Amino acid sequence: MDKLKDITVAHITSAHTCEDVRIFHREARLLSAGSVREVILLAPDATDSTKDGVRFVRYGNGLPRTRKERIGTARDATAALEKLNPDIVHFHDPELLMSVPDYARRRGIPAIYDVHENYRSTLAENTGGLRGAIASKLYCLYERIKMRKISGIVTVTRQIAEKYEPYGKPVVLLRNFPDIERILDLVPEVGRVEKKNSLVYSGSLEQKSLFLLADACLALKKKHAGLKVHFFGDFRTPEKRESLLGHWEKRGASDLLAWHPKQERNEFIRGLGGFSAGLVLFWPSTNVRVGLPNKLFEYMAAGLPVIVPDCPNHRETVEKHRCGVTCDTTDAESIAGAIDRILSDPESSREMGSRGRSACISDYNMKTDFPNLLDIYRRVTGCPV
Repeated sequence: MDKLKDITVAHITSAHTCEDVRIFHREARLLSAGSVREVILLAPDATDSTKDGVRFVRYGNGLPRTRKERIGTARDATAALEKLNPDIVHFHDPELLMSVPDYARRRGIPAIYDVHENYRSTLAENTGGLRGAIASKLYCLYERIKMRKISGIVTVTRQIAEKYEPYGKPVVLLRNFPDIERILDLVPEVGRVEKKNSLVYSGSLEQKSLFLLADACLALKKKHAGLKVHFFGDFRTPEKRESLLGHWEKRGASDLLAWHPKQERNEFIRGLGGFSAGLVLFWPSTNVRVGLPNKLFEYMAAGLPVIVPDCPNHRETVEKHRCGVTCDTTDAESIAGAIDRILSDPESSREMGSRGRSACISDYNMKTDFPNLLDIYRRVTGCPV
């Protein structure tokens, strides 16, 4: 008998939504399908409820908008955990290093740190200059101290995994691969473009490239009749929303844009197959250069050709499977060229989408990495199969 099925796992985040793709859909929801006894997900925007077998627990005062607020929310994390008595606590944000490892050590339970991105580089880039370099160094020292109380680490790319291996803790890879069975069920066929010359972008709506996308679309407006970009997602603040949507309006491109606030996930996935292409227009930060996001593989699994940044991991994936095109996401002309290439040859684009879907069925799916998550749980709890 697998003793892992007798344990309760608490996933906790201070910065992500309770239905975050990685935390809820890639991990908690799949774990709840019989791998462990119970899965609890604590998040500042949750309502106390159960969905797909996962018990949601709200803590704090709502989803924080700034890093300062995230740090404040982290103070409430251990108080919420104290009421739940989990066997493993699996946390997802660097702010939670302040309290969760100490809580786990005090309770005598394992703490798993899920590293979604290279926070050291993010801190240096966002702060900038000498201050950024110093902040990154100080964070590395702080993190090294906290690692003594960490039982294991889950990472999203091999490059990040290599940075944590020197700490001598178990490190496993859980890449942003899709739940392929679910997507195949919701999108049973590919190439059924229902919205001609329609592009989909979902995820963070605070990418600088989305401002350049307005000019890219204006340049293609006459050539591709009915061209429209569909944004799916929410803005962190009304000011962020006004900044982006207002820019499109000022450029005279608002008729080429449709913004869809938060949508039920199954409905969103079901509608993906009807678009002409999926946009992964991330600004080429350090994390983007070494990362591979959720949306890339979701678009591929749904049979869409993809347009991605000309960064190493993105380029390698797209070129290997011939499932899309790359572009310089800091240049409107380059973005326009990539879109034009997709829309100008529908048959070739359908073939790209088909190859991307096949790649997800064979290689890029959660069946590949999900056993790694169960493996690290067994290693830190001493639960053999």
